[in-house]
Amino acid sequence: MRSVPLKNNLRRSSGVIPGRIKSASLALLLSGVLIILVVIQLGQIAVSDASGLSLPRANLLIFPVIWLLGSLLFFVDSKKFLIDILSLLIIISFIIYVSFVFLIKNNIDIIAFLLSRHSMPVWLMTGLSLGLALSHIQQDLNIASGRAPLVVLTISLVFSVVSLNYHGYLIYTNVVSSLRIITDTSYQSAGAAGAKLIWLTQILLLLCSLEIPRMKYLMFTVTLFSSLVFTVCLFLGGSALIVAFFGCNLLVLVACMVDKRPAYSIAKIVIVAAVLVAILQMNLDVLAVFFKGTRFEAIGDGILTISSIETRLAGFTEFFNQLDVDPIIGNYDSHNVAGSGDGWYIHSVLLSLFTHAGIIGFTLFIIPLSLILRRLLVLSRLGRLLQYHSFFSVLAVFSLGSLTAFFTWTPLWFVMGFCLVGERKQSDRNTAAFVDAEPA
Repeated sequence: MRSVPLKNNLRRSSGVIPGRIKSASLALLLSGVLIILVVIQLGQIAVSDASGLSLPRANLLIFPVIWLLGSLLFFVDSKKFLIDILSLLIIISFIIYVSFVFLIKNNIDIIAFLLSRHSMPVWLMTGLSLGLALSHIQQDLNIASGRAPLVVLTISLVFSVVSLNYHGYLIYTNVVSSLRIITDTSYQSAGAAGAKLIWLTQILLLLCSLEIPRMKYLMFTVTLFSSLVFTVCLFLGGSALIVAFFGCNLLVLVACMVDKRPAYSIAKIVIVAAVLVAILQMNLDVLAVFFKGTRFEAIGDGILTISSIETRLAGFTEFFNQLDVDPIIGNYDSHNVAGSGDGWYIHSVLLSLFTHAGIIGFTLFIIPLSLILRRLLVLSRLGRLLQYHSFFSVLAVFSLGSLTAFFTWTPLWFVMGFCLVGERKQSDRNTAAFVDAEPA
């Protein structure tokens, strides 16, 4: 048998092959560029939505560039990734199904439904691309392959924080400070839509850093203070949903830090949330004075009397009327056909799936969501911390969306795309690398 130099043996045992060093460096560079492009795009969309101004059509071309980078990242270093193909295929089936039904029954603009900057496929693919980038950086951090992964991650985090506050400043100076009526409905929905996407990206970027124990409290503090200014600006502009999203994201971070056992984390979060609600309930008069002049001014009469909450709860009473329109196949205009009125669709991801996509659409959606949650839970029990954080992210976004949004809610599709990406075990990659390098 031909002898193999010690240097080659060391390279094999660490999973590093000379011919792959350049491809790994390229993948790391692609990951950093992809993350920065996503952050830039989200910032532009947030400002555009908040101001009510449309972006140039050329802006949509950034999305294909992001997807192309994600594809290149996968093919350059495909042995690092596992994509949940079954869930992805079922999700694609759901999108095709609702598109076909809505086109035939409601004659919708199918191009806008599938390819606009607020469409499900666009954000599913963007989330998937971002998941590939973060997974690559995370794996490089795990195998301690030099300082390069940490440098790329740090640059991405700093850029994200700066971008978040910069666009928050633009929204405040160009939109919020010029509003005379803070309950302007066009700003409420558009501003919240742009903000929640930036929030979600910010949280996903921080997931990687939370894997480094000595940095988790620093990352929590950075998230809190860098996000607080943006949240306050949007809230003063009339967006109540951003406050809920801010609290939701903080709960995800807390859940990921307090315990590495999902059931225990959820139990602790529920207890803390119950205590906070009780404290708020006992100080409603004080809160009414504090929030005077904002959309939370009515909190003095009870939390449920806040206008945005009261409106959504009132909409839930129309559920059965809208469901009766077509409970099996679904109907995109079921709220109008049922007589609820334009814009009075069910503000709930879970319920709107029934009323507008029918039982068939609901089934095609809930199956991949259940598969994703189950896979993330199994992997988290094996010590995969990124998947543990992702489990809480998708659970939190789905729960919040089931109380506030329609099933096409972009943050949900974004995080589902991110959660489709997994990572191979390091031992599997080392074995494969050893076999590939073994001389004949």
